[in-house]
Amino acid sequence: MEPNGDHSGNREHDAQRDLRRRIMEIQKDASLSPTDKSKKIQELMTANWAESQRKKEVEEESDTSGLTIAEEAVSFHDEKRHILGCKHYQRKAKLKAACCGRLFVCRLCHDEQVKDHKIDRYATEYMFCMLCKKVGEFGQKCTHCNEILGKYHCGVCKFLDDTPNKDIYHCLPCGLCRIGVPGRDTAHCDSCGVCMTLERYNNHKHIERQLHSDCPICGGYMFDSTQPVSYLPCGHAMHAVCFRQHLRSHTTCPICNKSAVNLASYWAQLDALISRVQMPPEYRKVEVDILCNDCGDKTSDLKFHFYGVKCPKCKSYNTRFLATRGYDPNAVADPAETPQTGEEGQVVAQTTEELEEIMDAALRDFEGEEDDEDESGEFDSLMSLDGDEDDEEDAENDMDSEPVSDAPQ
Repeated sequence: MEPNGDHSGNREHDAQRDLRRRIMEIQKDASLSPTDKSKKIQELMTANWAESQRKKEVEEESDTSGLTIAEEAVSFHDEKRHILGCKHYQRKAKLKAACCGRLFVCRLCHDEQVKDHKIDRYATEYMFCMLCKKVGEFGQKCTHCNEILGKYHCGVCKFLDDTPNKDIYHCLPCGLCRIGVPGRDTAHCDSCGVCMTLERYNNHKHIERQLHSDCPICGGYMFDSTQPVSYLPCGHAMHAVCFRQHLRSHTTCPICNKSAVNLASYWAQLDALISRVQMPPEYRKVEVDILCNDCGDKTSDLKFHFYGVKCPKCKSYNTRFLATRGYDPNAVADPAETPQTGEEGQVVAQTTEELEEIMDAALRDFEGEEDDEDESGEFDSLMSLDGDEDDEEDAENDMDSEPVSDAPQ
């Protein structure tokens, strides 16, 4: 048997001989320019050094001696069922943030706890396995104990999700992970620059970079939001929870002022109210020019009424006044006119209650669609994005924008 030194010498000799052979192959390659040959030879000569530096870096990053007790502690998504993770995701690992070197179960946990900067998820290289308590390179399996740390793994988004039976995919155009199965559940619209449900994809208005904007209610960026997004009939979008709040006091889109819900029954009640409530004498000859927010039509010389002026074209009361004229402060009622009996006030009160009930019903209908996760209705929720949960109340069953996110992230 040869001494260990001889084995070491043989291995070194073989490595040098292989290096010379590969250099000769490069020199003989007629397809390479002198500059390309020099570059490739330089890469060969430094390859061993680069690999040794990488191994050294991995060893340094794998050192757990500097971790705090809280960082080394196991974190649970559901402690009663002993499911590892955090409130946002199920996973068996913590990410080592490249920005600050600290451990967090997910990017959302980092951004909630660290106030002076946001994590760059794409820069993540290492993770902490909560099974063997060691730091290794990011991947689906722990490089130390070889256990699978997430049923879904994305090396681009640096995302793990261990939720059973959750369909997640990485959308290349979005650059994010999404929930669902492309072609079965979702499709990517190149014009809008976002993934959406197939039903919405087959019948939607194109708005360039539709979700690459802030929610008009809360100001949060929607493309990688962890909350579901609702689309209004006009094509604009906002967080579903924000829209529900908005609808309690407004019936129009906050961006374009078009009607945000189907108000046909509301308009019919207004027709009845206006026909029954007489205007005071000084307003009876007032005429207005209007712009309809719903159809965009302009109309002149329409009769003014306190409760609204209807667009002759689309029959909507969602109109604004462009000009008014004809007010007569000295006008008096016609003596032959039927005297007021007080019935008008009762009519107004009764009709106002009916209008409020109609609006409440419209709100209930919308909320019912959201609660049933029925995306066949007038509004559509964007499925969450890397697989992050999109509903704070039921994060386990939804994903984020982590948008349809971190599945958007």
